[in-house]
Amino acid sequence: MTAEKAYDIARKEFYDLRLKEDIERRIAIEEARACGATFGKTYLELGIEMEGKYLEQWRRDTIAFILRKRQRQSTFKVIEFTSASTEEGFIPAIEAEEVEGGEAVEPEKAAIVTP
Repeated sequence: MTAEKAYDIARKEFYDLRLKEDIERRIAIEEARACGATFGKTYLELGIEMEGKYLEQWRRDTIAFILRKRQRQSTFKVIEFTSASTEEGFIPAIEAEEVEGGEAVEPEKAAIVTP
């Protein structure tokens, strides 16, 4: 018998035994539950719970970081934007108060699209 054929036979026997043991394990768990046994969380459930805790902590840390960064930035310069500031080329309301020629612009018209 060649080494490849012997390996294939041993592998098949191993997989058959593992399948049989897995079926026996499942049956034993079902019988135990039918008799009122309770089991703890599975490894998958524990992993999902740990991941959820980590993600929640990451979310809190990220929000705190963003708030600190915005707070630091707001101490340097405060700019108020008009309701149309979502358009491209907006002009902040503070800068739009005076345009060329020294004319004052109303805050509603402050968001001007620049070429």
